[in-house]
Amino acid sequence: MGDNRLLDALTCHGVLASVSVLYWRARKKLSPADLGLSDDKANRRLISLGHKRLLPKERLAGLALIESRAHALLEANTFPFLNGIARYRPNERLAEVDAALADLQRQFETEQREFLRSYGAYRAEALDEWRIALVAQNGPRKTPKARKAEQRAILPGDRCGPHPRSDRAQRSRR
Repeated sequence: MGDNRLLDALTCHGVLASVSVLYWRARKKLSPADLGLSDDKANRRLISLGHKRLLPKERLAGLALIESRAHALLEANTFPFLNGIARYRPNERLAEVDAALADLQRQFETEQREFLRSYGAYRAEALDEWRIALVAQNGPRKTPKARKAEQRAILPGDRCGPHPRSDRAQRSRR
């Protein structure tokens, strides 16, 4: 019975609140292949490989800033309830905080539209950055013809004459 009076008093004098800002973070979970490892070399029970950024961090900085401002606003105008499961906001601050949150929502939507409008350019820029990083890590990508020539140079048949099944061996027998 005492719990109901407490709940009635809380709901008469304030509300429980939380802020949730959802948007695409432009990240993807790393796979062992992303790091040049085979799947059997990475024990997923013991190792978390983290995430890779699909776009540079600064492209989402505006959205992240607005998200952090929304969380800071709520924390500054509320206090933790039930060990931090929720935040309690007194009625005296309700209109002021709601107006500030609505303003942040408008800013977020504006930033989101700007991001979507520029997404094609951001994506192309990120792809170029990834290509440069991959070439720096692995060397330039070889064409199929260059790979075949490299393989031929490694095969013992090249040092001892043409491989018996190669085109050169077939032509020289004719």
